[in-house]
Amino acid sequence: MAVVFGLVLALLGSIKLNLARRLDLGERQVAGLLSSFNLALIPMMLASGVLIDVLGARWVLFAGSIVTTVGLFAMSQSPGYVRALLAVLLIGLGAAAINTATVVLMPAEFFENHPVAALNLGHVFIALGALVTPAERELDLSRPD
Repeated sequence: MAVVFGLVLALLGSIKLNLARRLDLGERQVAGLLSSFNLALIPMMLASGVLIDVLGARWVLFAGSIVTTVGLFAMSQSPGYVRALLAVLLIGLGAAAINTATVVLMPAEFFENHPVAALNLGHVFIALGALVTPAERELDLSRPD
């Protein structure tokens, strides 16, 4: 699931130009979408810690996956900025739950007796999202591809 979190981050970075063109968004609105995603991460990471204590990490991971999937589908169906903003907030909430639960589960899944090594290896998988995302040009909405 660490790879999924990395891929969600990479996906948002790679689709922002096409999304901006499809929804006729300016640079300010695109920045607002990405900022909203990041702002949704903070409270959900804190809430996920409490939810993990109450429900367990696997349930939070499952719920985060469902919320992220719903958010990504909603993003693909967004007719305008407001619906895209709501979809991005959902994606941020789900991704935060995935990330928090993944960090809790990493030591047990990789190296049970070496939690630091397990976290390091797990974060390598999170970073893989950046490697599978094509490099993009600077956001220039004035010129079509």
